[in-house]
Amino acid sequence: MKTDTIPITRTLKRYIYIIYVLLFALMIKPTVGFSQTTINLGRASNFAILAAAGITNTGSTSLFGDIGSYPTNTINGFPPGIITGINHGGDVTTQGGMIDLNLAYLDAEGRTGDVIPTELSGLTLTAGIYKATAGFGIAGTLILNGEGNPNAVFIFQMSSTLITASNSSVNLINEARWENIFWQVGSSATLGVSSIFEGSILSNTSITVMNSATVHGRLLAGAVVVSGAVTIDNSTALPVELMSFTAVLNNGVVKLNWNTAIEKNNYGFEIQRNQTSNIKNDPQNSKWIKIGFVDGAGNSNSPKFYSFVDNVISSGSYSYRLKQIDNDGNFVYSDVVEVKTGLITSGFLLNQNYPNPFNPTTQIQFNVSKNTYATLTIFNVIGQKVATLYNGNALAGQPYNLTFNGTDQATGIFYYKLQTNEKTEVKKMLLLK
Repeated sequence: MKTDTIPITRTLKRYIYIIYVLLFALMIKPTVGFSQTTINLGRASNFAILAAAGITNTGSTSLFGDIGSYPTNTINGFPPGIITGINHGGDVTTQGGMIDLNLAYLDAEGRTGDVIPTELSGLTLTAGIYKATAGFGIAGTLILNGEGNPNAVFIFQMSSTLITASNSSVNLINEARWENIFWQVGSSATLGVSSIFEGSILSNTSITVMNSATVHGRLLAGAVVVSGAVTIDNSTALPVELMSFTAVLNNGVVKLNWNTAIEKNNYGFEIQRNQTSNIKNDPQNSKWIKIGFVDGAGNSNSPKFYSFVDNVISSGSYSYRLKQIDNDGNFVYSDVVEVKTGLITSGFLLNQNYPNPFNPTTQIQFNVSKNTYATLTIFNVIGQKVATLYNGNALAGQPYNLTFNGTDQATGIFYYKLQTNEKTEVKKMLLLK
């Protein structure tokens, strides 16, 4: 009897341990949308505009990428429109793109999503799949939060239309990138006058882009129905593809970092700062001030990396944005990033690690409001502790800068947890090798 009970006891312990690890992982992980694999656009990814039934442009539209249409090879309006890529017409490259667009559309349509309100403005969404009962609309501002993960995927599913209003915008924060945003549209898509849009539209039928709209993404029409066309009216896209923009408090100063994928005619970046609150919904706030300027690369087809250090700060909450200016004087603002310095009203202040993503090392800084015992630990995505960076008494007002070395870890998401006698906080970081 004794020998029979040993395997059962070990099995029960093993199950209990697995359950404990899973529960602990859930406990330390902030609430976010479920992680998703990206939509593979295949050969369609080479195109800025791809259509089944033709492309029509009016005015001085600027396109950065290839265009093509098949089976109806009717492309009008270039010039006066400008294409930096190749006009493939209805060649074999376009035909392959249309085949892969159909597969990508079916992939996006077939995934399981959470039903959310059809009006997206006013929402802040993290990575996940979002489904409309019919169509989606954006009357104001939609914010997509990448939570520090440049690979965060957003998929929007709708059985009917996508309609954005005039002057509406999709804003990306915390490493969200347009390349990982997909709009599966069951019928047609219309982007309003002077609107700003992010992501790839995979439309069953047609796509219409109104006057002076800006699109960071791809317009892919006719994914299923061969009558799907793309119509553009004097739409503009400034010649800089901004991949990321971050602000990190490090050793008492704020370091801004950003990088671009491509640049054309880029004069440079004006750095602006604002010390008011709630300015993400008020980008034209008059209290923005210029604190510096960084020259652009002019014309470049390779990634470029930039940085700027803001030394003149005191205790407070600060917001930063970039004003990208081209050589013709046109400009556009980046998303807004925020940092807090010296604001320790109770407990502690735990800053976002820098750099993030990182390879193989990154720094984590914290301050406490009063003398206390503190521990700073690192966990992997399944809740296993992989390092303890601090374990001891922490003094009020003293910054603690700690280094995590991920040399022995695999690529992936990690969590760092600061715990004192009064408070616990968890933040996420990404190791990319």
